[in-house]
Formats: sequence, C-alpha cells, structure tokens
Amino acid sequence: MFYSSDYTVDTSLRPKLVLTLSSSSYALTVNNTGSGSGTVTSNPAGITCGAQCSEWFDNSTSVTLTAAPATNSVFSGWSGDCSGTATTCTVTMDAAKNVTATFTSHTLVVAKTGSGSGTVKSNPAGISCGTDCNESYLPGTVVTLTATAAANSIFAGWTGDCSGSATTCNVTMDVAKSVTAKFNLRSYSLTVTKNGTGIGTITSSPSGISCGTTCSKSYIYGTQVTLTAKPATGSVFAGWDGTCSTTTALTCTLTVSSTKKVTAIFNPIRLKVIKAGNGSGMVTSNPSGISCDPTCTKTYSIATKVTLTAAANSGSTFAGWSGNCSGTTLTCTITVANDLNVTANFNLTTASEEFPKNGSWPSGWTTPTTSNNSWLVTNEWASAGSFSFRSGKIWNNQKSKTQVSGNFQAGNVSFKLRVSSEANYDLLVFYIDGVKKSFWSGEVNNLAVSFPITAGNHTLVWSYEKDDSLAVGSDAAWIDEVSLPPTN
Repeated sequence: MFYSSDYTVDTSLRPKLVLTLSSSSYALTVNNTGSGSGTVTSNPAGITCGAQCSEWFDNSTSVTLTAAPATNSVFSGWSGDCSGTATTCTVTMDAAKNVTATFTSHTLVVAKTGSGSGTVKSNPAGISCGTDCNESYLPGTVVTLTATAAANSIFAGWTGDCSGSATTCNVTMDVAKSVTAKFNLRSYSLTVTKNGTGIGTITSSPSGISCGTTCSKSYIYGTQVTLTAKPATGSVFAGWDGTCSTTTALTCTLTVSSTKKVTAIFNPIRLKVIKAGNGSGMVTSNPSGISCDPTCTKTYSIATKVTLTAAANSGSTFAGWSGNCSGTTLTCTITVANDLNVTANFNLTTASEEFPKNGSWPSGWTTPTTSNNSWLVTNEWASAGSFSFRSGKIWNNQKSKTQVSGNFQAGNVSFKLRVSSEANYDLLVFYIDGVKKSFWSGEVNNLAVSFPITAGNHTLVWSYEKDDSLAVGSDAAWIDEVSLPPTN
C-alpha cells in the first residue's frame, strides 16, 4: 500500500503542523472453487487466476472480472464481493475485495471386474477403459458406455450407476457417477462318449463328468481337465479318440479352449484258443471257461491268471503252443491284461509214423547243392521206433544239409533232435525259407521242438555246420519224429 501526504501551513497558528493521510490502492483477491476448473481474468489486467489470483488496483478503479470454464466444466456463479451467474462481474476498488468463482463438472469413473477381460468406451469420447477409465463431463451430459468383451470372455453386466446386461448403458451426468463393468471368461462344453463293446466309466478332475450318467460339462476357458477311464470287470480300456487320441493311457489331460469332444473305447477282455495241426485234442482252462473244440473264447477279468491244459486225443500228440503261449509243455499259464490269442498244435502220431519210415529215405526230402555231404538213415539212435536221420560226415568249415519243400497248410513243424558236438561251435541249425529259426550244440538228447509256419510254399532245411577246428563227441546231429503240416 502506498500513501501520499497533503499538508498546509496555518500561518495564524504558528508553529502548529496538520498532516492528513489517504489510501491510493487496494488488493483484489480471486479464489477458484468447485468440482470443475477454469480461469478468471481481469480488466484492467493483473489477474489471471489460474496462476495470478491477487492484484493491487488504484482507489476507485472499476475492475471487470471474466470467468472462463475449462473443457467439460461450467461456470456456476460468483460469491463474496461479486454475485450472480453471469460470466462477468465488475468490482469498484474502494476497499480490499475478495471474490470466489465456482466452476462445476462431473466425473464419470469406470471400473472392471470378473475373471475375463474387455474394454469400455464412451460417447462422447473420453473413456477408453482399458487405459483411461475416468473422465469429467459437463453437467447434464448423457454419456453412452459400450462394453466389448475380449476373445474367450463374455460381458456379464453393469453395476453402480448402470445396471442390466446389455452391452450399452446411458449415464446422465447430473452428479459424479461410478460404473462397474463385469467380464467373465467364456465357458465351453466338454462332451465324453463311450464306444466299443466293453463297459467302463469316465470321471473328470475338476469334477463335473461322471460318465456313466453325466457325460457333458461346461468349463471356464483355460481350465485343465484330466479325464480318467476305468474299465469294468471283464473289460479293458482300448484308448481314446477325438481330442485325446494321442494317448492310450487311462488318463488324458486337456485344456478347454473351445468345445471339446472325447471318446473312450472299452472292449471286453477275451482269451481265444484255436487248435491247429493235423492231429486232434482238447484244451481246458483253470479258472473254467475254456473247453475247446475246435475254437473257443472266454471273457476274464484283468489280472486273472489262467492255466491252459492241452490233452491230445488217441492217435495224436501235442506239438506245442503258439501265440500268447509258447513251449511244448502240456500247460501254459498266462495273466490276462488284454485280448489274448493262443494256438494249441496237435499232430497225428501212429505206429506207422516212424521217421524215416521203415528205415527208408523219406519221400520228398533232398540234399541241397550247397551241402558238403548228405544226411543218412541210421539206427544208432531213435526217439521212437528204430531209425532216425543223421548228418553226414564232414570236415572243418563244412556243412551237411537235408531239406524238404512243399505247399503247406498253416500249422507247426515239430521234431525230436539229438546233437553231440563242440558246444557253441559245431551246430545243428534249422532254417525256414532261408531264415535261421534256432540252433543247438554240445550234448543235447531227445529234445522236442516246434515251429509255426503260415500257409503257402516253404523250404525247411536242417544243417549240421562245423567251425574251423576240433571234433567233439560224435560230431553229428540227428532228427526223428518229424511232423509237417498237411500239403495242399
């Protein structure tokens, strides 16, 4: 504040001095208030409030204040040393003055909730939530909010100052408003079906499927579901098809990202017994169920141990097992874990079956050109009757071979053998169509063996083969009781 002094001298009253003081300027202070924003400027200049909200003006100056609301705000009026709602106000500065300008706007705040995701946008623009989730609007503005769900999500509805499940909502901005949009992850159905002639159930983790009875369930997008197949007694799980087709394990884990379909295949567990060969006989089982003539099938529970027993009829001999049983013993024990197929081979055996018959060279048998010496009929050893077939005398690195060829029916080649040789070096080798099936060396006496063959043309070769040194034992091999499948 500045002051000036006016004085006069009364010469009649000397030496008295009279001093009179008067104010020449006053402060004008402006305040902005309210929920909105804006500026107040003055004329004459000096106030830009905003930034400069106080100024000194000369005594008696008329100062015009002008209110300018910001975007999305309105000027609501003056208070203090100004009044009214006009955007201008004139103040006479005859004293210090205080003026308050009120600006009003309303803020709309949007929030999102739920397990899913999405965006909310506004019209008029301002909200894109996402990233920008609040905006100020002029009082009375009608704002339309639009919810858009992201992929694999759905819009579940509004709460707060909006309600309902429509994707749009209108908000009138007469006060500050708050709106929440809910997005949930989409659910997809997982359907399980059963196939095959067996029986079983499928359950799920998380729970929901127990098929059986409930074979379809909806799961939230991204859920990992483990399906477990359980075959019933007498059935076996054969595998999955559909979404789980890459595994045959009892469990399959999949991620629900769309509608899924899975098939579980159950088959009955069957043990099938077939009889083959030119002889005859019976096959029975323990536990019971198999009593076979000529083919029979029985269903057993998983892990059941089944003992099959072969009994040849009069005039036949049991030549051995093939398929899921092997060997030449009369019994075979197998554990049921899946479908099983067993063949029991029976061959004719009569008094006239002596091999070589009547001590003569067997009909149809020949000596291969690659043999160093032919086999011969001998009575020095026989497993049955008086005669057998013996390898010829050979030297080191030589072979004595005999063979028979024919168009055979499916069945088994069985024979008894004896070997007396240097173990692991001088060998009796049996070939079918040039493929080595087995060999024997050392001291082997009266061993019964059997080998299956398919229907068709085959060449069977018995070969005694020496290495490059030593002769041990009789240095020879014998075969007897040779039984071949019938020829076509």
